[in-house]
Amino acid sequence: MRKILAVALTTIRETIRSRTLQNLFVLSLLLIGLSPVLGNMAGAEKGKVILDLSLASVHLCGALIAILVGAGLIRKETDRKTIQTIITKPVARWEFFAGKYLGFLSILLLLVLIQLLVVLIVLRISLVPVSPGLFLAVMFVFLEYMLITALAMFFSGFLPASLSSLLTAVVFAAGHFVQAFKEFGYESARLPVRISMLVFTSILPDLEMLNYRVKVVYDFSVSASEVVLGLVVGLGYTGILLILGAALFSRRRNFA
Repeated sequence: MRKILAVALTTIRETIRSRTLQNLFVLSLLLIGLSPVLGNMAGAEKGKVILDLSLASVHLCGALIAILVGAGLIRKETDRKTIQTIITKPVARWEFFAGKYLGFLSILLLLVLIQLLVVLIVLRISLVPVSPGLFLAVMFVFLEYMLITALAMFFSGFLPASLSSLLTAVVFAAGHFVQAFKEFGYESARLPVRISMLVFTSILPDLEMLNYRVKVVYDFSVSASEVVLGLVVGLGYTGILLILGAALFSRRRNFA
């Protein structure tokens, strides 16, 4: 555990200096801060617009950080040739992989907490009531960050950073349209299309199960079973991707 924490601390120190991370984080804060401007144009829907834009900013900017920065966590060490030095030390490859993940996740958690604080301040200034559902929505946003980061690191274990980011972005986008893909498959008259859509949607994580933004904005009720199912899906996919990613990284021979 000590070795994992050492790698995590090093990852935090290195990643926090990323210009991509810093720029996207500042952008998210600016979008949250500007949400009352658009909210004031919505009249009676002011509160809903502010809350929706704020949560969307947290979700999208954080996901982009996970996709763009997370995909380079392993590849950066490879490009700088430091990976050879690290793996020759008494640090197991899975410990290195886990340390990278935990370090980056710690940064994402800090960013989410800061964003949540800014959202609460904006809502308070705008006289918009805060519902407990807001905290549930942010919790599941962070769970999606966990999954997306695990996916990005899984791809980066055997692909270049740019291609890892691209594939992660594709899965991220497609994951929010799983139900649409299912309906397309059901309605198709061609058996190969129906089968391929069935397989595709069975593998793809349904990220809409982690999206509570609409329910929070429009004050829809959320059942305990929905929350539990979302946790199972999010944590399940994350765990599987981390295990597969660490296994592939441990078996890799060439780091050129």
